[in-house]
Amino acid sequence: MKPQRPGEVVRLSYTGIGDAMREDGVQEAAAKRARDIARNATALARGVGIDATFTVEESVRPRGKGKGRPQAQVRADTDDEEERAHLLSLLQAAGRVV
Repeated sequence: MKPQRPGEVVRLSYTGIGDAMREDGVQEAAAKRARDIARNATALARGVGIDATFTVEESVRPRGKGKGRPQAQVRADTDDEEERAHLLSLLQAAGRVV
């Protein structure tokens, strides 16, 4: 891409990004990142005295807005609302981007 001049409008085309997101390595990379975050969050939880296990759920977004792209989500289940808030902050500290 050539350098842009001040005030010049840059237009991006998202054509093909869905295909790129469905490449073989994307699901693997997303799952690896999620497993790293789950491991970090588990260590942080234990450090503050919460016995929690974080799991990774891999899936493919339904066709539509996400157009079938892979995803990997870190999950921590609890019925305790105060503990849930604490677990969410641990996930953020462990590297989850919100």
